[in-house]
Amino acid sequence: GKALGIHLKSYVLMKMSYFCIIARYKPFVNIENPLHLKDNQGVKIISWNVNGIRANFKKGAFAEIFALKPDILCLQETKAEPSQLTPEILSPKGYTSYFSSSKIKKGYSGVAIYTKVLPEKVTYGINMPGDDDEGRTVTAHYSDFVLINCYFPNGGGAPERLSYKLEFYDAFLKY
Repeated sequence: GKALGIHLKSYVLMKMSYFCIIARYKPFVNIENPLHLKDNQGVKIISWNVNGIRANFKKGAFAEIFALKPDILCLQETKAEPSQLTPEILSPKGYTSYFSSSKIKKGYSGVAIYTKVLPEKVTYGINMPGDDDEGRTVTAHYSDFVLINCYFPNGGGAPERLSYKLEFYDAFLKY
């Protein structure tokens, strides 16, 4: 919160089960151009729940989203491991990608970040047992901000999943 000098801005698409958070943690951040891009036009960040990265690639939606020329693209619910992806999906021209995939169930959850500018550091998970196994979070640390791409668990189904969802929220807030 503001009391800690941290300003949070979340970009939510469609529903609360997935979103991307940007946390500015330096007081004199270059807000207009935090990635220090040459064109100084600000940063374009797109967050998209793809509900299957391979299917969207086949439909042409992947090309459409990159035609928008985001500086950073955050995907949720990729439902694939990097080893299952083609080079066109893994390494679009001009971008570096970072994937976190489910280790417990193939074709389940997963998040990715595509970025034009290399982050200083990339981390996976939120230090919660089970989260790292489900591939729900990848965090990119840039010089002036931290970007968290997170796919929040659904609380539907069995009561254990609601419990897991609430535990995940608590762990995320601590993270």
